[in-house]
Amino acid sequence: MAMFGGWVTAVRTGIEKTTNNENDEVWEADEVLITTTFEPTEKDRGALISDIIRDRYSSDRMEAVINNYLLDPEDEKAKAEFDEMQAWRREAKRLAGEIIKSNQ
Repeated sequence: MAMFGGWVTAVRTGIEKTTNNENDEVWEADEVLITTTFEPTEKDRGALISDIIRDRYSSDRMEAVINNYLLDPEDEKAKAEFDEMQAWRREAKRLAGEIIKSNQ
């Protein structure tokens, strides 16, 4: 479980240790449940999306993924990691929308 900004909690299931493209050991989860300690509104959307993204990708990791892809967009590993990050960003936006909608 992780807390963000004191108001968002992420609960993960199916956690397992694996290795990323840089051979670093990382923890991955099958599912993430996001809960909040307040009722976010549309004005909180950006911060909520950012917190959900940062649950999986630190600023340093995002920069590395982006730079690896920009260095060689034809590199299959770099492209796959970039695509995974983009998919998580889309999922974060969807989750934030659901959280906000459920509080209206």
